[in-house]
Amino acid sequence: MNRKVAAFLGRHNFSIHQDINSVVEAMLFDMNEGLSGRPSGEDMIRTYANPPSQATAGKSVIVIDAGGTNFRSCLVTFDSNGNPSIDFMEKTRMPGVDRELSKKEFFDQISANLEHLKDKSSSIGFCFSYPVDIQEDGDGVLINFTKEVKAPEVEGSHIGKELEKEVRKKYPSIDAFAKALHRERQTVYDIFKRAHIATDRLMEVSRLLNRDFFKEFSNVFH
Repeated sequence: MNRKVAAFLGRHNFSIHQDINSVVEAMLFDMNEGLSGRPSGEDMIRTYANPPSQATAGKSVIVIDAGGTNFRSCLVTFDSNGNPSIDFMEKTRMPGVDRELSKKEFFDQISANLEHLKDKSSSIGFCFSYPVDIQEDGDGVLINFTKEVKAPEVEGSHIGKELEKEVRKKYPSIDAFAKALHRERQTVYDIFKRAHIATDRLMEVSRLLNRDFFKEFSNVFH
């Protein structure tokens, strides 16, 4: 260690002369204590790894990075050889940094942050940089927020399920809707533009959207 580095460490109360093997042993002991469920200085949270059976190719994925201050999102597209490319990158403030948010407000803001990516993919990869109890299905239950985020109602929630619920509620996929109607995507857009629609088609749309358009239209005449 040169003098300049030693002087810097000394000014900031770091130990300069330390046996590295002793430090490693102490860290491993502390990690094992946490994994065994005993008090430790580190959150040793078990996780599940569900790697894909083969490399991703010819597919796009919405990627989210929820950090301590910033919220980043983009679309990662893998070509036929599995090489990734990034598009539609956006960076904004992490929800809950500027003020305390309710559970609904927190996920509403995340959903709004993804507006530029709606209908671009049905798959999401989420890097959530907080203590989370990972479940066998790959979802995670938030243990607690750290850093600057203030949204206590979110603690104990399944992050993946809550995010999916808000995104699907606010930005339903036209492709999925068209598939449920057994129609092409362009046909659905044509339905939206029409001044009239067949009764059986309107009944199917009402069922899929869980919304009684017949009742709403009948109220117009009363």
